[in-house]
Amino acid sequence: MLLQLNFLMSEILSINYSITQCLVSFVILLCGLYCWKISYKLWIKYSKLIKAGKSFPGPRGIPLLGNVFEFLLNRNDALTVMAELGRKYPTNRLWLGPQLVINISLPKDIEVVIKSGKTANKAFVYKFMEPGVKNSLINRDAGPLLRAHRKLLIPIINGEYLESYMQVMNEQVRRSVNILAKKADLKEIDIYDETEYCMADIAYELLYGIPGVGQDQGDLFIPHTIINSLDIFYHRVISPWLHPTFLFNFSKSGKIWSANTKVAQNFFQKIIIEKRKLYEALARGDPNVKKPKPSILDLLIEHVVETNAMNEEEIISEAATLFIGFYETVLGIYSFMILMLAMHPEQQKKVREEVMAVFETDRDVMKEDLGKLKHTEMVIKEVIRLFPIGPFLLREATDDLKLDKYTLPKGATVIIMPFLAHRLEEYWDEPNSFIPERFLPENSKDRHPFAFIPFSGGPRSCPGSKFGMACLKIMIVHFIRKYQLKCLVSFVILLCGLYCWKISYKLWIKYSKLIKAGKSFPGPPGIPLLGNIFEFLMNKNDALTVMTELGRKYPTNRLWLAGPLLRAHRKLLTPIISGEYLVNYMQVMNEQVRRSINILAKKADLKEIDIYDETEYCMADIAYETLYGIPGVAQEQGDLFIPHTIINSLDIYYNRAISPWLYPTFLFNLTKSGKIWSANTKIGQDFYQKVTLARGDPDVKKPKPSILDLLIENVVKTNAITDEEIISEAATLFIGFYDTTLGIYSFMTLMLAMHPEQQKKVREEVMTVFETDRDVMEQDLGKLKYTEMVIKEVIRLFPIGPFLPREVTDDLKLGSIN
Repeated sequence: MLLQLNFLMSEILSINYSITQCLVSFVILLCGLYCWKISYKLWIKYSKLIKAGKSFPGPRGIPLLGNVFEFLLNRNDALTVMAELGRKYPTNRLWLGPQLVINISLPKDIEVVIKSGKTANKAFVYKFMEPGVKNSLINRDAGPLLRAHRKLLIPIINGEYLESYMQVMNEQVRRSVNILAKKADLKEIDIYDETEYCMADIAYELLYGIPGVGQDQGDLFIPHTIINSLDIFYHRVISPWLHPTFLFNFSKSGKIWSANTKVAQNFFQKIIIEKRKLYEALARGDPNVKKPKPSILDLLIEHVVETNAMNEEEIISEAATLFIGFYETVLGIYSFMILMLAMHPEQQKKVREEVMAVFETDRDVMKEDLGKLKHTEMVIKEVIRLFPIGPFLLREATDDLKLDKYTLPKGATVIIMPFLAHRLEEYWDEPNSFIPERFLPENSKDRHPFAFIPFSGGPRSCPGSKFGMACLKIMIVHFIRKYQLKCLVSFVILLCGLYCWKISYKLWIKYSKLIKAGKSFPGPPGIPLLGNIFEFLMNKNDALTVMTELGRKYPTNRLWLAGPLLRAHRKLLTPIISGEYLVNYMQVMNEQVRRSINILAKKADLKEIDIYDETEYCMADIAYETLYGIPGVAQEQGDLFIPHTIINSLDIYYNRAISPWLYPTFLFNLTKSGKIWSANTKIGQDFYQKVTLARGDPDVKKPKPSILDLLIENVVKTNAITDEEIISEAATLFIGFYDTTLGIYSFMTLMLAMHPEQQKKVREEVMTVFETDRDVMEQDLGKLKYTEMVIKEVIRLFPIGPFLPREVTDDLKLGSIN
């Protein structure tokens, strides 16, 4: 019976196993068929797009990635890439990953695309705004819902309430102009930064009906959160590997995006919930609730409470869209407008004369004044022509569409380029010049209506054009009445970059001579302007390897990539560092190293330790006491903040040295590295300034000598160097001592561990010179001959400075080469 039962159980298990195998096989088969079906559909779709794309001119792409590297190499200036291609081919194609992108700039093609229902949908990349902005005016597909939302919002934004909005605009701009008056004596100001607070307050009050906190409290947290998210959105658009949502969510940018989205949604949700309760109470006739003055969000929610036209998610998305459409747009146009008026005094004079004629007193701008500011409006239009609000307008083709010379294929993304359309010589005389008079009626009558598209057009035109124009006119009226603008920039603004012809010419003269001289030296070929920089970028953390390999091949080779005051400073500092005071410094060194060794003894039972990390604290304490005469806190408190700040700055310096595009200071300052450098510099300078200013008090007892104490003592007597120079020399002392000594010591410890016979010789010499556990004295240094040879051999193998760059101020003969 037991045998039969076992047999039955084994049969049942065998059957169950077979069924499981069948189910697994079936699931795998289904997954395979599903993947095949998707792959087949994608192949059908993209084979058609590839075939269609061949009929358009454009650069060759890499399979799957397309032309993405065109953008990655110019990551902060996609406009330049698109403009250069557009000038060559007014209608052209790019591949953004597997997506076909058709760029157009001819007005007749733009008219077809803007008016057609086949290209009324926004491009697929706008879906990347989700979930922060979902199905709003900015990224909802064309259809009844989009039309309904536009029909609801446009009258609220531009209609009868515009006059009440203008009261807030006048109030906030007047405050901004008065705050700016306190800074008018400064040599220069950044008008964008200064106006941000005003824009934030107008946005808070007019868009959302809440008190503005920008100008009172300097709070730009929400605006900067949203603008930061837009930067991430743009980065994702030009990075095809971030298009899949699950991959983007794993990236650092995706995590920041998610956090920013949560912050913004919580901000809008809180406002919407409070306002919804208020208007529901008003709808019930609650006598205790007072109706607030109108804002766009108030009017929208009041309508929604009455009609249920939108759900909460849609209101949140539209609230975010309002901010995106208003804040940076108006701020950007206004900033460029101020710049243009400063660069063109004759236009500034005309605007001022018009403003003074319309406004005889310092009164507010009223609705009836807007139409009288005709020249001011032409100036605004000319600014938008040169610096369009949206240099690219992206749409998706839902069906084939015939253009003038080409057919736009279904499934392609089409990019309308106002930036280029606004500069076509066929429609604009001197297209790169600032000439507002080109918008006079007599100069505009024969121009194609789509040669100038300031607020897009068709069913997706900007819903807030009147609102934005009113705000810009109010801002310029208040500003121009109070200030005379002068531009300190002596070079010309060309398109999207600052180019100085004079500087360019001087550089050309200089570098043409260097190129000619460089040909006499052996070395790898370089890329124009970038030189051999990719040799280093491919081995960014190992420039030494690149230089070594080249040096073995050519002992003398080439790559493209001080005076009396110096002698005086060296003459002052060298005796202080290496002279009679060395014995005092050695007391501190003995004390701090002894402490370090005792601390290390507690970790001797560990399997391994990082000698560099462990010795950093000791080095920091020696530096603090011998260089600056302040108590060392590293070994007691584990404080390495200042040393690490300086070392981090050196890493940024190295990265900048091998990145030519970061050489211009104004570009470097805009980067993340530049901002960290600036913050680190301030920390370092504040530290050294505090240490330096603490010296020189006559009531304070003279401290034991440190290099900084002795230097300042000399300066007080002789005025040999300035405070700024003292701070710089203080930083230089740290750079020259800390990482250098620490690096050599770490390699020396490593070499002695790897070569026990040398370690034995050093130990025998030390035991001979020091019979007891006493401190090292000055007279002992000369007796440690073998130890010194070991140090020299370590420096030979691992030099303190593997490269010593110098600048040649005149031709110099090296053997047979100049």
